[in-house]
Amino acid sequence: MCLCNQCICTGLRNKCTYTDPIYKIKQGTEKNLILKEVKCRMDSMNSGDVFILDTALNLYVWNGKDSSPIEREKALVFASSVIKARSGKTKLIVLNEGANDECTQFWNKIQGKKKVMGMVVKRYSIKTEEEGGSDEKHNAFRKKMYRLTDRSGDLKFTLCTKGNMDKNNMVSWRKLDSGDVFVLDDGFKV
Repeated sequence: MCLCNQCICTGLRNKCTYTDPIYKIKQGTEKNLILKEVKCRMDSMNSGDVFILDTALNLYVWNGKDSSPIEREKALVFASSVIKARSGKTKLIVLNEGANDECTQFWNKIQGKKKVMGMVVKRYSIKTEEEGGSDEKHNAFRKKMYRLTDRSGDLKFTLCTKGNMDKNNMVSWRKLDSGDVFVLDDGFKV
């Protein structure tokens, strides 16, 4: 049985194509929180943020030692919603930098080195809070709506409108037209 809700399972073999994503939770400007999928490598992580590793059976919340209480709280809220969507079949494991460094189930999933032809050519390490970047430089994602049209005889795919940050990132629906196709990118799904 597949628990990931993201893969394509094939007939009798039930081959799961799920890969373990890791998400970064960072506090942006004006107390906005940003959830972003990052490379599953140590150098994608830093001490100033919270990271969630999703292995389908386990959801690891790794709290950087300098992460904010808001980031930690929102990571748990997000993790709880994932677990609820999976009918409680996924286990939550909370790790704190410096306190749970021996959790091999977690660290075995995080790439720590790059190999070429079996030889280690680069080692990755967790960044400091400063190396992870200032929280003030990260802005919230603006929703985007794209239009696919063939009115000119050629098929065109263009940005139609962006979310208005003053109005809770809402996208204006006035641009909709039944003669075209529209795609909404809300930052999580398209």
